[in-house]
Amino acid sequence: MRIDYLVDHPNQMATVAAWHHAAFGHLDPSKTLTDRVHTLTTSMQRDALPLGLVAHAADGTALGCASLVLRTLTHPELGPWLSAVYVEPGHRGLGVASALAERAAGECARLGFPELYLFTPHHESLYRRLGWVSIDRTRINEIAAVVMKRWIRWR
Repeated sequence: MRIDYLVDHPNQMATVAAWHHAAFGHLDPSKTLTDRVHTLTTSMQRDALPLGLVAHAADGTALGCASLVLRTLTHPELGPWLSAVYVEPGHRGLGVASALAERAAGECARLGFPELYLFTPHHESLYRRLGWVSIDRTRINEIAAVVMKRWIRWR
């Protein structure tokens, strides 16, 4: 598996937008698929946020994605955020999400951020195993979620 910048795979933007819309659309139902494509367009870069990442199998098949953003749906005073981590169902349980989260932390270190945040309705234990700590509980569109933080080791 390799993880690349989304900017290096513009042909996969529609796939990533569709993943985001299907998996996370309930968190912000006001966003259309077109809105998500526009948002992803802003993440087509390597040296600033927002930044998109895509995981690929050896044969080039897209396995999953993640984004780094300055702000998200909750806690506007905090940032940056690991956002929209998604793995195709047939590739779950193989470490793709963990690899994406680790790469995102590395990108934050490279860009000089001392900490990284996320919120998750369902995967607190996964992120805890990766060194994240729970700092708050919140609701997003009536969905319970935990807010987590990870301190970044600069490289």
